Amino acid sequence: MAGQQPFEDVRPTDADHQLPTPSPFAVPPFRPLGFDRTKPQTMNHPLRVFLTPLVLGLLRVANAGELPDEILTPEFEDFLQAEQGERLWADAQRSLREEQEANMQDPALAEYFEQLQLGNDRAAFDSIKGPTHSGHPQAQTELAHLYLTGRGTAKNLDKAVEWYHVASDRGNAMATSSLAAIYLAPEFGRQDLATALGLYKRCALRLRATCLANLSRLYAEDDSPEFDLAKAHAWASIAVAETAPGAEIAMAELAPRMDEESLQAAAEEKRNILRAILAAQ
Repeated sequence: MAGQQPFEDVRPTDADHQLPTPSPFAVPPFRPLGFDRTKPQTMNHPLRVFLTPLVLGLLRVANAGELPDEILTPEFEDFLQAEQGERLWADAQRSLREEQEANMQDPALAEYFEQLQLGNDRAAFDSIKGPTHSGHPQAQTELAHLYLTGRGTAKNLDKAVEWYHVASDRGNAMATSSLAAIYLAPEFGRQDLATALGLYKRCALRLRATCLANLSRLYAEDDSPEFDLAKAHAWASIAVAETAPGAEIAMAELAPRMDEESLQAAAEEKRNILRAILAAQ
């Protein structure tokens, strides 16, 4: 798992609060300094599928282009310059916009998002604390992200993890996905693959795009706490059906590892998973 990186999110509707065009929250194409389109493009980069939780988790459309410093490594930037990274980045934008717009419908978060849009980070931080302490799971997730990135306040990973846990325990899949990424990425100093796997299972059962391909990939890793190619293939198949970013890559990587017997086992696993997904809704 060395060198692999994972990574989690978003005003009322009416005419006065429509997203402008272009949206100020839109994630721009990733173009680090020194971008060179003549550079060789590889499909075997160690970050491949694990870009998905990074972009869909700790990167958020509301905080345009913002990523935690811990994962902004030269290797990560190199991957985003490649064709595969650019495609996953674009897929992530599409997946996030629906969730972003839904969260913006919530009146409890309107001031928070307005302050973010205006660039008033400290005011955004102050405004989110009220709904957070009132038990609003999305507000708790937003506060966690502010602590994670140091936006409007000092960076504090302990507080970020604490609030992500609170929100996740209250059923917020965005928080669950972010936590899984933190426990998966070694850069945060909290790598725990068993915990990451459990969290990805929880949000994958709710069909969260952030989690599907990454859960598949964790099952397929030789050093996974629960190595299981049948489950890996089953989750990759579901991820493809849900058009989750990274899904087709995960499936393509699994294909040469599957024989007829393991494909039959994967089909049975998929039936069991789909029953579990229905029960979890």
